[in-house]
Amino acid sequence: MAKVGQDIFQAKGIDRSLFCAQCCYNLKTRPIIGRCPECGSSYDARGSCRRGILEDQIIHWPVGDFFLTLITAAISAVMIVVAIMKSAYWYLVWGVPMLLMACMLARGTYVKTRQSVRTIRLLRQAARSEDDAD
Repeated sequence: MAKVGQDIFQAKGIDRSLFCAQCCYNLKTRPIIGRCPECGSSYDARGSCRRGILEDQIIHWPVGDFFLTLITAAISAVMIVVAIMKSAYWYLVWGVPMLLMACMLARGTYVKTRQSVRTIRLLRQAARSEDDAD
């Protein structure tokens, strides 16, 4: 981080509740690096105060949603096929709503995956631009 960026980051102060490890004093609005006014122990809150693009990113892939979608689609497909082959149309009462639910789950899984891919692309782009700046 450049010298100017460090100065701005330090001047901002801690913007959320963060407690001293020794005495549990709330360090909110205190400088990022300093000493606890209660017990005098030193602290460094640089890693805990990053937000937005500075914050560490954890990418969550919707694996559970994907398998739930597959199971719901398979059950609804079996119910619809049984309804058609055995003329037991009451299976459609459960099969069609389950198929609609599978479609909604598939859309939600697609949106979550697309967001994860966008986040990865943004992080890679930021890393490349940071490497180019050095």
